[in-house]
Amino acid sequence: MLPSRRQGTRGDRGNTVSKRGVSKHESAKKTQFRLRLHDQNYLGGDELLVNPDFFPDVREGDMVRISVMENEDQNSEKLPESVVLKVSSVKRLPAEISILSVVADIFKLSAQMIVEVEKVPKESALVESVELTLKDQYISSSEMWRLKLFLADSWLHIHKQLAMGLVKVRVKDLRTENESVNGGLVSTETTITFRSKSANLFWLVQISREMWEQAGDGRLHYELLYELIQKIAETWNEADVNHTLTVVFFARVFVGGTGRNDDAQGESKSNSRFFDVFKVVLDKVKSSDFSKDSASILRRIKHEFSVFPSTVNWAPTGGFHDESEKGAHSSEYGTLSSAMEGNTLEALNLTLNNWSDLKMDRAFPYTGTSIILMTAGNGVLKVDKFLAEITRRRLLDTGMDRLQSAVYACFDAASHGI
Repeated sequence: MLPSRRQGTRGDRGNTVSKRGVSKHESAKKTQFRLRLHDQNYLGGDELLVNPDFFPDVREGDMVRISVMENEDQNSEKLPESVVLKVSSVKRLPAEISILSVVADIFKLSAQMIVEVEKVPKESALVESVELTLKDQYISSSEMWRLKLFLADSWLHIHKQLAMGLVKVRVKDLRTENESVNGGLVSTETTITFRSKSANLFWLVQISREMWEQAGDGRLHYELLYELIQKIAETWNEADVNHTLTVVFFARVFVGGTGRNDDAQGESKSNSRFFDVFKVVLDKVKSSDFSKDSASILRRIKHEFSVFPSTVNWAPTGGFHDESEKGAHSSEYGTLSSAMEGNTLEALNLTLNNWSDLKMDRAFPYTGTSIILMTAGNGVLKVDKFLAEITRRRLLDTGMDRLQSAVYACFDAASHGI
């Protein structure tokens, strides 16, 4: 039992808080009560219940601030912060005020705490952005828009499960003034962000000469690539995602010599002939398998990476794997291009062909697509201006995350590309 605490004004110093709280007569003067908790099965599982006998001015939908009062057994530094909640229901209860136990746990509130309750305007509880997660379902853009309208004027807390028809989402984060908060009120101006835990992912790994060069910390770029993949596997395991993953290696190979080059696919502005190489390393692997057996999958990626240069008879030192063949086959083999001169846009367009018609063969357990480009370059590309414009238009319908080891990125578009 909590120790009693003196209440009231100078005229009633002898009054104290009883075990059941304050009386109805005292409620008009005082706003301190003993907090009660209830579970999901009590009166429909409303998050905040108030007794109109003790809160005559509070109506359903109003916002109230609940602050824990200090007593002799509590350290003021360990007191929970005040929280603003939306009144879910106004009913005559055995208690003055009662909070859903799940909500109380989030805000570190416990039963029988002495709290001060104050009615506040809705503007004090508004959040600027809400992040929602979804898994194993397909949600269209129209359903996202309807869900945003459905959430207007709703009070949300982290980890809350929401349902609108067959659409089910979970609150992952709420922010106001760039700070994460545990709960808040959603308005029509609140930014709603949807994060899919079951998406179609494409990793495009550019194999260029820079992969065998040192990064800023002294390690080789391909070593950083292995470390990144390992961290992603660990993150997926913790986040319990269910993506499908496809990994593709791509490279541009410049052909040496002046002989006949039947396999060459193009010619650059500097008259250097080249051909493009694409290799599917992983095809629609589930992220659950990837996170559970990341070691074997990483070994497979390492193996494919180590043997990739041999497909064009190129070695990281710049020499041929078989020096005796260099003169006889100089027109057939070449060297890897730099990241800037690579076939990045060609790889992007080939990947975008998978979503050229989203209405065909729709996979309903998945929402969202992502193309992630992993390169050792700095983001500066020499590209054909016409191809760059086509790629830009096609990317409007999808999203792409660019991971790079440099601190800036830009495009150098030329009228006649390399």
